[in-house]
Amino acid sequence: MKNKKLIIFLLFLVIGIWGLIIFKIFIHPNNDKVKSFSNESDSTNFILPEKQDTFSIINSYDDPFRINVEPKAKKGNIILPKPQKVEVKRDWPVIQYNGLIKNQSSSHTVALVNINGKRYVAEPGKEFEKVQLLKIWRDSIQVVFNSERRVIVKRK
Repeated sequence: MKNKKLIIFLLFLVIGIWGLIIFKIFIHPNNDKVKSFSNESDSTNFILPEKQDTFSIINSYDDPFRINVEPKAKKGNIILPKPQKVEVKRDWPVIQYNGLIKNQSSSHTVALVNINGKRYVAEPGKEFEKVQLLKIWRDSIQVVFNSERRVIVKRK
């Protein structure tokens, strides 16, 4: 019985809301606020009054996006520019890998290397004419000169 009363009340509420919507839209339109512009026979011209803007822009502030590159110096102090690092580029010497010699009993390996026309028997970790030998393989060696690494392939 309780559910039946609730259903009847909600039914009247829904009918009332739909009735109000139909009344507002179809039966009693508000003609004062809404004008239809689709009727071309209406000769009334609507002219909206123009209002002038009454503001002005005051731009007397500093530009927030400008970066001051030069620091302001105090009187008597001289600001010297920072010294730039001068990187000396040294040309690589002429390096040729001729082969390797391996001791069968101790597994000790040395490389036969020509550096600027001079022959050396080099072990890994040794340095000749500022060229340090890092690794030895059958077909190539890895060397370092001025902290730059290169792989030198065996000469045929």
